[in-house]
Amino acid sequence: MAHPGENASYRPVAGIYDGVMVALDELWDKRERLQARKIDIQTAYASLVEARRESGELTGSANTAADIRNRIGIFRGLFAQFV
Repeated sequence: MAHPGENASYRPVAGIYDGVMVALDELWDKRERLQARKIDIQTAYASLVEARRESGELTGSANTAADIRNRIGIFRGLFAQFV
């Protein structure tokens, strides 16, 4: 599994940006807790990307309004584990 900062054959693209930014904005008041768990979040993110590699959910290839809402939900769930 590739970890953040490593060269990998698969990398999510800008399609995840909205999901990450919306989820983090909703948790802004908990940012210190999130920052304290940075390494754990990076590891969970890498696992999430690997688990959803084949689905296309995080590549931006699925880009309807429903797909964007789905990605927001994915990242809400990811970050919620760490607050």
